[in-house]
Amino acid sequence: MASYASTKITYLLATKIIDFDNDTCKICLMQTGFTFDRATHHVYADISASELATANGYTANGVSSECQRSRRMTPCLRQP
Repeated sequence: MASYASTKITYLLATKIIDFDNDTCKICLMQTGFTFDRATHHVYADISASELATANGYTANGVSSECQRSRRMTPCLRQP
């Protein structure tokens, strides 16, 4: 599991382009063997091929979630 944000997300947060009060975050499950690359994984399209397929109660394309501010920042990828 990635414990750091992509370089693009860090920039978007610093410039306040990501709006935690109004944007929608997507949470998705990744296939075994997926490795997060902070230099190239900026948007959902960059990782969607490695998302788990729809099965066993899980639906692909991520689950929408309200973005919430917290002390600990976890990766949140925006769809383009």
